[in-house]
Amino acid sequence: PSAPPQDIKCSSTSSTALRVSWRPPPSESQNGALVGYRVHYQVVGPSEGGSVDEDFLQKAAISTSEEQVLLQRLEKWTQYRVSVSASTVVGPGPESEPLICRTDEDVPGAPPRRVEVEILNSTAIKVMWRSLTPGKQNGQIRGYQVHYVRVENGESRGLPLIKDVMLADAQWETDDTAEYEMVIGGLKPDTTYSITVAAYTTKGDGARSKPKLVATKGAGQ
Repeated sequence: PSAPPQDIKCSSTSSTALRVSWRPPPSESQNGALVGYRVHYQVVGPSEGGSVDEDFLQKAAISTSEEQVLLQRLEKWTQYRVSVSASTVVGPGPESEPLICRTDEDVPGAPPRRVEVEILNSTAIKVMWRSLTPGKQNGQIRGYQVHYVRVENGESRGLPLIKDVMLADAQWETDDTAEYEMVIGGLKPDTTYSITVAAYTTKGDGARSKPKLVATKGAGQ
């Protein structure tokens, strides 16, 4: 063929799949009977906040006789460059203009980093943490949840309490150096608490950080 397929469309069906559809090249440019199509795709790198080595950016391709294909096992919340070519028995024609398409969001793939807890007084603590490792965000981080629960003899007592830090729209695309802190008050004096932190996207919460155990001061201290 002397022209590429037309009307290329691309949409995300999940955090790891894209559906690509198209129409054949104009009949006057087919130059013979079409025997199939090849869909070429590659990550638009470097991926958010991280460097991707060149091998990873090599093009992948999938052949089909249909006018649509589902690209699977892709990276989550990642932009792909997609193009399509048509073939006759003689060989493939030109590729279509590339389309940029992004896979869907998912829950974060890792907990927040460097969680630290500082005792302020007998009823309050300060929790500090850093944003997720680049490439593990799996979407726009909308906020963080700090879970805290009383601990006695190594066992949780009562229901965990949750404090939410919602990020403003402008902070959704955070870089990996962002630092956060939250003061939690109303705690019992001379009591041990277990603290964990998790990030969330519109798809839900990610993994929680490892529990940090901290004991408030006695009353009057």
